[in-house]
Amino acid sequence: MAGTAAPGRLSPAPGRVRFDIAGPADEPDLRRLLRQTPLGGGYRLTLEREPDALAADFGLAGAATYVIARDGDSGAAIGMCERVVRLAHVDGAVRRLPYLAALRVHPDARGRIAILRGGFAALRAVEQPDDAPFALTSITADNHAARRLLTAGIDGLPLYRPVGDFLTHALRPRRCRPRAAIAPACLDDLPALTAFLDRHNRRRQFAPHWRDGDLARLADAGLPPHRILLARVDGEIRGSIALWDQRAHRQTVMRGYPPVVAALRPALNRLAPLLRLPTLPPLGEPLAQAVAALHTAEADDAELALDLVAAALTEAARLRFSVVILGLAADHPWCAPLKRRYGGLTYRTSLYLAHWPEAREAVAALGPALPAPELGFL
Repeated sequence: MAGTAAPGRLSPAPGRVRFDIAGPADEPDLRRLLRQTPLGGGYRLTLEREPDALAADFGLAGAATYVIARDGDSGAAIGMCERVVRLAHVDGAVRRLPYLAALRVHPDARGRIAILRGGFAALRAVEQPDDAPFALTSITADNHAARRLLTAGIDGLPLYRPVGDFLTHALRPRRCRPRAAIAPACLDDLPALTAFLDRHNRRRQFAPHWRDGDLARLADAGLPPHRILLARVDGEIRGSIALWDQRAHRQTVMRGYPPVVAALRPALNRLAPLLRLPTLPPLGEPLAQAVAALHTAEADDAELALDLVAAALTEAARLRFSVVILGLAADHPWCAPLKRRYGGLTYRTSLYLAHWPEAREAVAALGPALPAPELGFL
């Protein structure tokens, strides 16, 4: 991973908790923590990184660091957090934007706030001068405990400023009939697509900055060129969507349903085609999902955007995916027509900028453009 901090001890504290930059020897414990600590909320999901947590950034990060917390006496792993720095558009300029993810504390660990304080201090130690002075992060909307704790302004924790809600639409693959002319890309299309995406992403907040060669590198990470679908007019790209299969590096595993959903799951699955819902998998089974990445339409054309979704759902059905997930800002004008036409489930998360007090002015000065992080990176 480019720019990854070297493994090593950050804060020795025998008898209490120590914080290390994770290296290969820590990797099995990272994966174990991810398996054992579901996201809070009614739908209990684990976001896992099998077979190698340290190789799950697809090779595109400018820096990637895991901090692991261990009990000072037993050495047992009790907490973790990931900090990934990627190039993104922030107020129209390309910045090194950190993203905080995989913040987990083992449910049996004591001193939760002390672990969080130490973990955030360790992350602060790896910041670079050219990084943005804030980090994008997200909290699931129904994880009320995490939201209360992290946004309470507790001394020693960063401030969390909300920057908008983000909806993950879980759509059922099926045969649809797009009206636009949409066809798979080839390797030679990638330079033009890179330019097209970056021109549109410049208008959005926190959208990725794609460089020449980035899309080609994803071919070994579940996104070959032919899984990218392009809409063209007179040979020019006017829209795109991709089916990114990340299961070789990242998995979403269902660990628990709300009681009513658990009881009704067999009936819901039988009715799923009529209800336009994805199939609900058994507990412990990874979702056979594709991420609808690179979803962009010229001039924010809603009809073209919906046609691209139709093409993606049709291809996903052919490839036997059970669900396609597509992420949009909750205020995005495509959300309502997408829901009307394709149904599905929606999963709400809240986006925040985590920052230390000295970055208050920089955060307050940011413009109001819709947040548009790439779901495949979250």
